Amino acid sequence: MPQKDEMPAKEANARIKINGLLEAAGWRFFGSDQGKANIALEPNVKLTQAQVDVGRSATTCSIQRTEPSVSQSM
Repeated sequence: MPQKDEMPAKEANARIKINGLLEAAGWRFFGSDQGKANIALEPNVKLTQAQVDVGRSATTCSIQRTEPSVSQSM
């Protein structure tokens, strides 16, 4: 069984590997020059890179809720 100190490092390495695989597959949390964001964390919630950056440096981060777009066809 791994030591307590080894678990955070193993988890961090696993997350880095998973993030790399997602990026290689074309998954995007945020829109960029390469295209629009194609991952939704929750319906009707838009998260920006700036909010994530603020959240890393502070204990709280506000997330902007957007209204769903309704298309009406007749």
